[in-house]
Amino acid sequence: MFFSLCLKDYAFESVLVVGIKCNPLNMSRVLVMDDEADTRILIEEILESAGHEVILAANGLEGMRQCQSMPVDLALVDLFMPKQEGLETIKKLRQQFPDFPVIAMSGDSLALPLLAVAQRLGATAVLQKPFLPEELLEAIKHALPPEDRRPAKP
Repeated sequence: MFFSLCLKDYAFESVLVVGIKCNPLNMSRVLVMDDEADTRILIEEILESAGHEVILAANGLEGMRQCQSMPVDLALVDLFMPKQEGLETIKKLRQQFPDFPVIAMSGDSLALPLLAVAQRLGATAVLQKPFLPEELLEAIKHALPPEDRRPAKP
């Protein structure tokens, strides 16, 4: 909730500017796994405004099912979720899809060491909440390989 409140007023102004710059031919399908509905919706709005297609999951198990049932280009994974937490989800994603880009995120102030563990488990990048829309979009841009080098979607 804190993340959403910090970002909400700023996000809509920024996203419009970022959305104008977006090349629709580079649209990616992004899976967002976060147990907080407000956070999922806000991230969805930011990404869709930038031209990405977004799939939402409320926990790691749901996210794994989504990832296995439809092709996605990248996953954003919150570290603290019910049913299957983020580190376990990242580990399973890496086992099933070794080259699949994953961005770990957390808003918990005690999560900095866990974000480092997420990188050791294979997260392509990490984000500490709250983050700015530009930081999210930049992390996604750097995590995704250029279109011509992208592996087949899981």
